[in-house]
Amino acid sequence: MRALVTWGGWEGHRPEECAAWAAALLRDNGFDVEVVDSLAPFLDAQALDLVVPVWSIADAADEELDALVALVARGPWSCRPSTARRRRSGATTATSG
Repeated sequence: MRALVTWGGWEGHRPEECAAWAAALLRDNGFDVEVVDSLAPFLDAQALDLVVPVWSIADAADEELDALVALVARGPWSCRPSTARRRRSGATTATSG
């Protein structure tokens, strides 16, 4: 499965750190993850199973936002619950689907 994690915006919310955390979690669960500090990949994104935008207090070009909306509209995103894992207090538990 392929995931795209994008990050940016106000550094006070630590978007790069949050994106790295999300990417590690996804890799631990079998995703091939690309991490970028731009919204530009939405303009030509293809064959993704999951998109994780980590953005706050940032400006984006209309064409980038339109591309993100179109990408989501093409869904549904196929992250199967039976293989998803949650981490809480250092413990890993599998969810049932």
